[in-house]
Amino acid sequence: MTKIETYKSNDKNEKRESEKQFSKDGIKYKFLDETYEIVNQEDNFDNEIKTLTINKETRSKTYSPKKIIKKNGITYKLKNVENSVRTVKKKNGRKVTGYLSFDSKSEALSAPATRVFSANGATAKCKKKNMVKEKAASWQSSWIDFTFTSSDKDYYEWNGHEIDGKSKNPLRGYDDEILKSINVDKSNYKIGDTYWKGSAHKKNGIYTRKLRVEVKKKVPHYRVNYEGYSDDETEDIITYKLTYEGTVQIKTGTTYDIKKTAYYEKVPESKKTVREVLISIGVMILEISFVGILFIVFFKKGNEIKQKNIIKKK
Repeated sequence: MTKIETYKSNDKNEKRESEKQFSKDGIKYKFLDETYEIVNQEDNFDNEIKTLTINKETRSKTYSPKKIIKKNGITYKLKNVENSVRTVKKKNGRKVTGYLSFDSKSEALSAPATRVFSANGATAKCKKKNMVKEKAASWQSSWIDFTFTSSDKDYYEWNGHEIDGKSKNPLRGYDDEILKSINVDKSNYKIGDTYWKGSAHKKNGIYTRKLRVEVKKKVPHYRVNYEGYSDDETEDIITYKLTYEGTVQIKTGTTYDIKKTAYYEKVPESKKTVREVLISIGVMILEISFVGILFIVFFKKGNEIKQKNIIKKK
């Protein structure tokens, strides 16, 4: 006889106790052995929320983070954005120098302690460094360039004057007009040499040529020098803290379908011994004898009663 039972368990080694003995249709059976077999198994999963934090630095104020990202097979969705701004130095400030010129020492001594100057694209609040006494009637040279265009490489026009392209001093004699064109006082400036700077260049039928004019500035008696540094060049760095969330399935265990088969054998009927048989026979003889004696006793009493009745009648 076999008994089969199928049950579910999270432990594949779980065993259930079998009946040691049972009866069926009047026959007794006793336990012999049992076997176990895993007939099916199924993994169990549960959803778990994972958080991913990303820090992103950028100089762009129009940065837009991704709404969805994938990492290690997990899809994350953007849940929160935080940002902070810090200012960092991009370049050191540049040295800026400047000066003020004065015609007298008293004016130079009264020069302001600080003065804002710009040089080469940098501006700084400069401090007075020193005062220098300069030679009288000295001239400081600089220059300016004029650009001419013409359809003839040897003839150009300036302020209504024809300029010879082959001349070695093309604007000689036009000093006052040149000073006026650059808006300076001729009492402190004068014109030196004028000369062509390079050859004419032709493009689309038009010649272009540069002419350099030497400009001399009268150096004042006193000069106050200033020196300072422009502000450091800075830029803003924006740090974004991006928080993403993703759902992932986590294995929580396994459920097993276990089949248990229990084996039983029939309990044999017990056989009586000779002694038990003799005792049974003896008991039976005694029972029969007892019944016989009772019969005889009752029979005699019946006859005696009949005889007494006959005597009475007579």
